[in-house]
Amino acid sequence: MSAKAKTDPLAEVASRYAVAITPAMDALIDPTNPDDPIAAQFRPDARELELAPDELSDPIGDDAHTPVKGVVHRYADRALLKLVHVCPVYCRFCFRREMVGPQGDGTLTGAELDAALAYIESQPLRAS
Repeated sequence: MSAKAKTDPLAEVASRYAVAITPAMDALIDPTNPDDPIAAQFRPDARELELAPDELSDPIGDDAHTPVKGVVHRYADRALLKLVHVCPVYCRFCFRREMVGPQGDGTLTGAELDAALAYIESQPLRAS
């Protein structure tokens, strides 16, 4: 970590979690409003470095419902296929922020995608 990252909390946030905003979204931010809701959603905040003792590394429990890499199968009638771990913008409240962006593990390889699709195909269709 650079000396600047150690002294600049926003640089430290950016070194830990992905930061990106499209020019179109950035143009919607009111620079005269320190409480602009769009800025709050996308611009890093030093408070992201504060960790509460009860915070979880997997806050919504994806890991327990991941039968193969790239698939979250929490509900009987649907599954989430996570093809890529990059976004055009990164929401500061993202509950998958530890696994997206530069620190994430990128896209699924061809073999991982094949395994994910095979898993999904192997599951019976069930109504909720």
